[in-house]
Amino acid sequence: MALQTGRQTIYLTEKTAEKIRTTAKERARKIKEVKDNNRQGRDAISSIQNATGASLMADMGSAPDDPDLVAAQQGTLPAISIFQPYPPCTSSLDELEPMSFSELRMETHHRGKKLVLKRASPVVGLAVRSWCIVQDEEGKETERLEYFLHKIRHNEEVLELTKLFVIKEPYFTITEQGEATIRIDHPSDLVSLTNEVDMDCIKDTAAAEKAATRCKTKGNASLKEQDLPEAHARYSEGLKIAESHSIFSLARDIARNRAHVSLLLGQYDETLADAKASLVRKDDQRSKELDSKAYFRAGSAAYALEQYELARKLFEELQKLSPGDRDAKVFLKKIKARAQEQQSDQRDFSKMKINMTKNRSRSDTATFTGHTEVKDSPRKGRGLYATRDFAAGDVVMCEKAFCIVWGYEKEAMTAMTYDHRDDRQVSMHETYVR
Repeated sequence: MALQTGRQTIYLTEKTAEKIRTTAKERARKIKEVKDNNRQGRDAISSIQNATGASLMADMGSAPDDPDLVAAQQGTLPAISIFQPYPPCTSSLDELEPMSFSELRMETHHRGKKLVLKRASPVVGLAVRSWCIVQDEEGKETERLEYFLHKIRHNEEVLELTKLFVIKEPYFTITEQGEATIRIDHPSDLVSLTNEVDMDCIKDTAAAEKAATRCKTKGNASLKEQDLPEAHARYSEGLKIAESHSIFSLARDIARNRAHVSLLLGQYDETLADAKASLVRKDDQRSKELDSKAYFRAGSAAYALEQYELARKLFEELQKLSPGDRDAKVFLKKIKARAQEQQSDQRDFSKMKINMTKNRSRSDTATFTGHTEVKDSPRKGRGLYATRDFAAGDVVMCEKAFCIVWGYEKEAMTAMTYDHRDDRQVSMHETYVR
């Protein structure tokens, strides 16, 4: 398997494809052998030492035992094996029951459980995965933690963003080398705990206001330095303190600031919620200025979420407070165009193609599904049905891709994938790892 200049041509020999299949099948065999086995303990000192050495080797670009890094060094592609997919945890942390390391069972998704752990080693950052050694809160038990594929967030390794984590419904399995590991396949299954303030030490409203204000100040400083993850963490902590002690004015200020950071981070649902929660709704000029910011952030988030009717209402509210706001006028014009697109099957695809560039590689258009509907079938479950007759050449629907990945983008990672479920082929796979 060779990767040509510019990542345009990939040659995959049958020998290489068979090697990928064999590796995947061997892991599947091992998984069957160990399924439901009790977890075996690890030696903390040797495990941490091994991870530290592997991290240094990875940083220097030299880890011969790791197939991901070897592939990168040789100009080839890493290979990813796909087994039986599983859904992410949809429960909140409060709904999950704590568990200990000793309760882990091999090849098991521990549904209804959560595992609190802390990072005890440097992070070993590889092409398609990162891993480190973790321990329980008391430091008595030690295990390996692996983060698969979506391991980069805001240009940083997710496992390096903090030292304290909660794993929701942890999946305990083995690596391709047969080593036990807690594996994370869904980013939402890992929750970082970034609190700097001990909530139990805050006894009254005065102390809470001081602590929340300190968090806000730290968040402002981090935002000025463009450290968005740190700013978000500090705002989140301050907001939690202010809300828990009913300091509503301060909570609104912090929520407004966090809405700005969340918008920059692309966390649009949170932006929308925070911006709405920050509204002052008073008639003095200062309140109007603050609410104008909130409406802009909420409207921008609604537009990004393709909730165009909501976005229109939010920007119209902004115009009421600031009639001359240019950004509101621009967005309302765009919203009108998107609303028309939602009602029409007509698209100027040639113009859309011309407007697509490397700097603007995602089309700002709306989805049209007006000639179809989703409903239940008597025997086949839910399906997509036409609502009218179509002639040859008619447009049935125009739907934007959920996600578009371009190989030239720094956030993209190209790999070969083998799906163990069909046992037929090896294919190229391109995805975001950031």
